[in-house]
Amino acid sequence: MLWETIKKYRIYLAALAAVILIGICWGGIYAIAGSKQSLLGILSILGNLASAVIAFLAASILFSSEESERFEGQLRRIIQESTGNPTTLDQVPWANFIGNAEEIDFVVQGWDRWGDQQSIAAALTEFFGRKGKFRLYVCNPDSAGASHARALLAERLSRSPGDVGVEIKGTQRTINDIRERIPLADRGPPVEVYETDSFNWYFAAFFRGRKLTGGTRVRDVVVFSVYAHTKRRPWDMPAQVVYPDTQSNDFREWFEAELKHLRDGVPKPSKYVGTVQKNETGLLT
Repeated sequence: MLWETIKKYRIYLAALAAVILIGICWGGIYAIAGSKQSLLGILSILGNLASAVIAFLAASILFSSEESERFEGQLRRIIQESTGNPTTLDQVPWANFIGNAEEIDFVVQGWDRWGDQQSIAAALTEFFGRKGKFRLYVCNPDSAGASHARALLAERLSRSPGDVGVEIKGTQRTINDIRERIPLADRGPPVEVYETDSFNWYFAAFFRGRKLTGGTRVRDVVVFSVYAHTKRRPWDMPAQVVYPDTQSNDFREWFEAELKHLRDGVPKPSKYVGTVQKNETGLLT
């Protein structure tokens, strides 16, 4: 109760504190300057200014962090309520989207712990069990042509290029390991991995809706997110869910062209797909 009252009247309290500090400073200045009027005037102005700045700066430091977090939370809720969409990746209903998809295009710099989430792993197991197709687009973790891209990514993450390569390979391994839990005869097609010599500064996952009984099809959905240059957990990244059937055809054409561009950027796409097809027990790379 007391804290709320202080927060409510903090501007007035800061002003009162400034007045008190000004009085204290003025008394001290008068004692120092004595009868020297010119020096007294200059020191009084400086003392008054410093007192006001100190008082209001203290109030700002005390409340700015809490107020910022509170208003950020309110803004997130307003956006989510007005659009009906998640605002961060941890709010995306991944298991639901995977469960309704027959094909998934996953464009990522590296996210080796995505498939480790229990609900996601269970949904992917069911996805591969009904012979769903998964296409993964990542930066090449080994090629000389992608060394500059890996170096940029390592700089953004404050990690080494070697660590970046390990995470990219871990992303591939995590997804393929889930598929390999299913008996060989019941598995869907191999995971298609497209390792490019560049990488995107956005994350995207395209869930293509599967057919239902009666000939209907679940609507397609795309999840977008941007990468931060500050140190934030992947789950905290802003996210936007887009349903292509509510957009103009330009959106679908644009994103399909993006995916085709990534596939065409791989010198020999069949090399990666073929490696997976022939190596049912090994890793993707």
